[in-house]
Amino acid sequence: MKKWKIGWHIFAVTLLLAILNVLPVSASEEIGQKQETGSISLILKNLEAENSSTEGVEFSLWKVGTVNEYGTPVIDESYGIPEYPQDSQSLDEAAEKIADMVLTESGQPDRIGITNQTGQVIFEEVQTGVYLICAEEDNPYGRIAPFLVQLPYWEEVEGQMEGPIYEVVSEPKASPYPEEEPEEPAPDKETSVQTGDDTQTGVRALIPAGAAVVAGAILFMRRRRKEEGADE
Repeated sequence: MKKWKIGWHIFAVTLLLAILNVLPVSASEEIGQKQETGSISLILKNLEAENSSTEGVEFSLWKVGTVNEYGTPVIDESYGIPEYPQDSQSLDEAAEKIADMVLTESGQPDRIGITNQTGQVIFEEVQTGVYLICAEEDNPYGRIAPFLVQLPYWEEVEGQMEGPIYEVVSEPKASPYPEEEPEEPAPDKETSVQTGDDTQTGVRALIPAGAAVVAGAILFMRRRRKEEGADE
């Protein structure tokens, strides 16, 4: 009887351990399948420029692709990008290309947000997918390049991939506006008039000198004639 009880206890413990090993995976997969929305947060760093402000910058968000069941981002084929870029330069080029197409079509964005006093804006309840984010061209912050974000995304931590992550935090690439060159001052009218007066004053000063030269020449000629008359 005791052997039967011991055997039952061993079976129960083994069964419980097997259930505990399976539950976290199943629960994680179930949660991942049910979660269809997330958030995208944008943070503007201080550009340390006099003509730059992080507050009041308008961002527009367009959905331009999807994320499949395996977590792979896929851009809509209408944008002519067959594979999702795998490096930062290719991502920037793809974002520029898509932005040109989207802005040319003048379509309305899916969402619009404006940064607060700390330079942050959060898009809540965003459907999973690939999104293009563009800043308003005439903004108080600086030149902001369009960029792509993936929701959800995975990241590598200590050699292992972790995810899916449904809270995207991004710091847009930006540069301050170039400083305006100071305009050359217009000529001062008073200075111009004064210059004219100086010229006239110089001319007037030359008149007496010229008269003296002429008078000297006349005296010289008279003396020469007297001397010639005396010789005769």
